[in-house]
Amino acid sequence: MDRTGFIGGSDLAAVLGISPWKTSYELWEEKLDIAPETEHDEMREKILKRGKRLEPVVMEQLQDEYDLAVL
Repeated sequence: MDRTGFIGGSDLAAVLGISPWKTSYELWEEKLDIAPETEHDEMREKILKRGKRLEPVVMEQLQDEYDLAVL
């Protein structure tokens, strides 16, 4: 999926300036596809994979607790 055309939930921390992994400027570079190549960070990859696996559980909890339709 091409994520350069929109701001997703995973981008919000960078937009708000609270991300431990990227600044809002780095996010801007990513969205314009002008970001420099970065080193592979195994811990970051591990955390991102864990978050991806938990997305369905979190969406279900939001739907149940707040009666929301999560897309």
